[in-house]
Amino acid sequence: MVLNEIIQMLHKPKIPIKTIYAVAEDLKEKLIPELINILRDADKNRFELDSDEVGHCTAIFLLAQWRVKEAFSILIQLLRNEPSGDYRTLYNEEMELMPNVLASLFDGCFETLFELIEDPKANVFSRYAGIETLLVLLKENVITREFFLNYVQYFLVKNIKGTTNDG
Repeated sequence: MVLNEIIQMLHKPKIPIKTIYAVAEDLKEKLIPELINILRDADKNRFELDSDEVGHCTAIFLLAQWRVKEAFSILIQLLRNEPSGDYRTLYNEEMELMPNVLASLFDGCFETLFELIEDPKANVFSRYAGIETLLVLLKENVITREFFLNYVQYFLVKNIKGTTNDG
């Protein structure tokens, strides 16, 4: 199968990811830049995507399967740009899997992940996926319990100081 045929398959909602993965594996190195571009295009054109468009979701899962670190910051940006109440436009039912996807793509840059978690403009589902990603990284021994607890304490103190209790 040629590269263009695989890219076309990515956008078809009825083709199982396992089928796509099986044929994509042989062209993995050539396909990765195309998948990265699909993510970038999804972010730029988010409001023009058809509701049944799945190419970006398939790209996310393939990149996570292959642990392509370059995709981490792009996916974080996609999540940060998701408008509140509208996350299903880009991710359909995949949001619950996002912490595992982010952990698979994690490039070691905690600051990028913290920016998602702490971004008051990001929707709550995206922010929560960021917090859950820390739990996955803890479970996978990428971070220590102490690191996790220190960040949670920092996050809570920062947010408590920033609020008022008027009543």
